[in-house]
Amino acid sequence: MNNRVSNISSAGPPQGATGFPHSHLGFLDGIRGLAALYVLAHHAWLTIYFDGRRPDHVHAFWEGWLDYGHFAVDVFIVLSGFCLMIPVAKRGNVLEGGTSSFFKKRIRRILPPYYAALVLSIALATTVLSHKMGTVWDYSLPVTPMGILAHLLLLQNIHRSLEINSVFWSIAVECQIYLLFPLLVRGWSTIGIKRTAGLAIAVGIVVAVILQPTRFAGLTAHYLSLFTFGMIGATICFSSNSTAVRYRASTLWLGISAGFCALVLLCTQIPLATTKYQIGMDILVGLCAVTFIIGLTHSRQSWIHRCLNWAPFVYIGTFSYSLYLVHLPILQLLWQYVLVPAHPKAQLDLFLLILGGLTLGVAFSWLFHIVFERPFMSTTQKLASSEVVATGSIGPALGEA
Repeated sequence: MNNRVSNISSAGPPQGATGFPHSHLGFLDGIRGLAALYVLAHHAWLTIYFDGRRPDHVHAFWEGWLDYGHFAVDVFIVLSGFCLMIPVAKRGNVLEGGTSSFFKKRIRRILPPYYAALVLSIALATTVLSHKMGTVWDYSLPVTPMGILAHLLLLQNIHRSLEINSVFWSIAVECQIYLLFPLLVRGWSTIGIKRTAGLAIAVGIVVAVILQPTRFAGLTAHYLSLFTFGMIGATICFSSNSTAVRYRASTLWLGISAGFCALVLLCTQIPLATTKYQIGMDILVGLCAVTFIIGLTHSRQSWIHRCLNWAPFVYIGTFSYSLYLVHLPILQLLWQYVLVPAHPKAQLDLFLLILGGLTLGVAFSWLFHIVFERPFMSTTQKLASSEVVATGSIGPALGEA
């Protein structure tokens, strides 16, 4: 994927009878919230260490974990497939309202905040942030008419995918996957889960490998495979199918996830593994994510589950889409107009950028969420997020992001 930087956009669990308490699914938004904060910290790291710059050995030991923001994209693609599939799995692989209803809901949920953030990014990239400063924001410059058109049509992952705001590329990727979701659901109920999932996973990987050396590598077709992992996970967790019931009851999912996690960590120690073999790394992270999610769905007593179900993480998860959309220009503004003029000690740069970025990023993205995202959320989603703020507890199934 040519070292593309990270994104956040995914769906959350809709309300319905699952056999579990509603609050049990709050951990999905907790994962989303933590991942959003990590992505922001990752881009702060890229602001400091960009274009071949790297920390010295001492700082690399403490800061090296911030170099893998791309993995957050993998997690959110899996989450998206998982959460969109929950209501379908509960209803016997039937897409409620049909294809047109699904697309209308996705358009309403994704596009208004995206276009608002696009306008904001264009305004900043052509005025106060129009000069390259040797940071990750340089990817976003310059803004061109064709780049704007590509973003309006959600084709930026093919044409100059990093222009305007270098994290927008994956919004296009996910929307393109959404186009295939009704077809995958139909396959789930007609030719069968194993055949449909196997075909989708295989096609995604093969097409990604074929396109990798071409200008169409930005399609990142293997994300279809990760999205399908999420669909499989939701089917295992929520389907009444006897095979699904047997799988979810008899498999040590968290143990399997720990094994995949160890393998991912091992591979990151191999030179160029995360770039030269990025497709394989993404598949491993996707497998780690889906087995982790399945395991937590059925392990309410786990300390990990309780941590991810913590109300602040869950609440940030409810507006993590807004945080993703606007965090990068906020970091650049902070770096360019506060830290650079202040000339802090080199070892404080990253700490101050992360601290300031988290503070300003969360505050501004919350305001952005209130104005441009919340009005397009369902009533259930609004009530759920409001309950977290009011009571510090998690109410009925927190909404789609």
